[in-house]
Amino acid sequence: MKQEFMEKLQAMRTMLGPIKINSGYRCRKHPEEAKKDNPGAHNQGLAADIQATDGYTRFKVLQAAFRCQMQGIGIANSFIHVDDGHEFAPRPTQWNYS
Repeated sequence: MKQEFMEKLQAMRTMLGPIKINSGYRCRKHPEEAKKDNPGAHNQGLAADIQATDGYTRFKVLQAAFRCQMQGIGIANSFIHVDDGHEFAPRPTQWNYS
């Protein structure tokens, strides 16, 4: 994991209290990474998926992600993806997994 990203993730943890990371670094052989033409932010050590299973938690995680200037933010029903950008995708951006 990249140091600057980890510092932002720690800042989010300081704001939120304990958090559960569902996914962090992924090697190229990980099923999600293997589907991609180019490495994703997880493979580059620049992303994490934070468990957020209810609306209140998702809202609080989103607030912290914006305050910590995360460059990529993806909203799912059970997690929030945060990343610090990478060379193969335009940033900053937000999206929904639906």
